[in-house]
Amino acid sequence: MYYASLQTLLYQLFPPARNVGGRLQVPLGTPLPGYSLLFPKSAAVTPFPDDLPLGYSMHGLARCKVTIQYETLTDEKDADANNNLVTHTLDVSGEFLTMPSTGLKWQGEAKAIPNDDLQAGKIIPQVEHSISWPDVLNVPYSAIRNCVGKVNSGNFFGAAAESLLFVGAQIEKTVNSHGKRTYKVDYRFSERLLKHKNQSVGWNHFFDPKTGNWRYLVTLKGGDKMYDDANFKTLFT
Repeated sequence: MYYASLQTLLYQLFPPARNVGGRLQVPLGTPLPGYSLLFPKSAAVTPFPDDLPLGYSMHGLARCKVTIQYETLTDEKDADANNNLVTHTLDVSGEFLTMPSTGLKWQGEAKAIPNDDLQAGKIIPQVEHSISWPDVLNVPYSAIRNCVGKVNSGNFFGAAAESLLFVGAQIEKTVNSHGKRTYKVDYRFSERLLKHKNQSVGWNHFFDPKTGNWRYLVTLKGGDKMYDDANFKTLFT
């Protein structure tokens, strides 16, 4: 196969890495024509004719021979490996919440249960979200510091406002053989799935045994909620 430009050929075989949404993405290169799962692995360039003196500039060659070695990708999953921006893992579980017996009674009885007679409890459904974000060029440190320990200000991952708590992050730095530095960022979120009277119960709701409802608990002075909110979209910019 004939190519007019050696540089054009090499760029097609081994495209340079590019920044996609803050992540370093390395394209796989142009597959062998007619074989969609054969991708270039290496290329050897030799002068043509081959009796040119050593040290002759490749860029000044009138003609040269390029020997390309291809490798087989076993399935489409391997071919798409470099296009995975994030991995999202969900762990559905529950938290056992102890509830005071004040405000509770046995069905059919009028009097409240004495405090020392019963220790009631309820399972609060929760979803633990783990986000793995590889090949990050610029870690959003300011956003992480601002969002940790806060709840979502709006719908995020399908979770209603204030029902998703940003628990923390783990950051791992990698430097390749060319000195290129990238980071792997792992985020952890905890979501409350509880609903009461068709309303979502978030991290700022607490059970009121006197009324039997989940209510906002605020500070006596200032009326501040227990958890501030934040825009979690800033964690991925």
